[in-house]
Amino acid sequence: MNKWSHALITGVLVLLTPLTQAAPKELDRVIAVVNDGVVLNSEMTAMRQTVTRNAASGDRELPPQDVLEEQMRERLIVEELQLQEAKRLGIQIDDSQLQQAIENIANEQSVSVSALRDKMAAQGISWDQYREQVRRELTIQKRAMHRYAAVLAFCRKKLRRWPISLTNNRCKKCAIDSRISN
Repeated sequence: MNKWSHALITGVLVLLTPLTQAAPKELDRVIAVVNDGVVLNSEMTAMRQTVTRNAASGDRELPPQDVLEEQMRERLIVEELQLQEAKRLGIQIDDSQLQQAIENIANEQSVSVSALRDKMAAQGISWDQYREQVRRELTIQKRAMHRYAAVLAFCRKKLRRWPISLTNNRCKKCAIDSRISN
């Protein structure tokens, strides 16, 4: 190719480039920053759909929109904090644990996993979204169990020491009582 044809092609490409670029499009929006994580508008939208659907199926009345929005935002923030703590503790739910939980959910509802998948699709929830929500809930449950186990271990340790300190206090009390009575 000669110099001129190369320059002409380059010029045409430069001129056409602005025409081929897409306009910026908002994909999602951050509604809260939580430590090193975020709560996204898409999460709020998904929760709103779930809450609305559950309220309609249970004939429950929802609070005013502004109150509902604040409650959902707070719940998502708390959930994000719990997930961050679980991550810090090294708590993870692998695919086999997730599959077992989904099978348990299907059994509780007396349906097959395939029927559960169809049910979620009918409600407008993708299977991937459903699986991720179940994984999040399992992670939060496992984190809570970890916390309770730590508290229980602390209490057991204290209880093991309690009879010893009680005995020591009785001995001290007996010695003090005997000095007073003499």
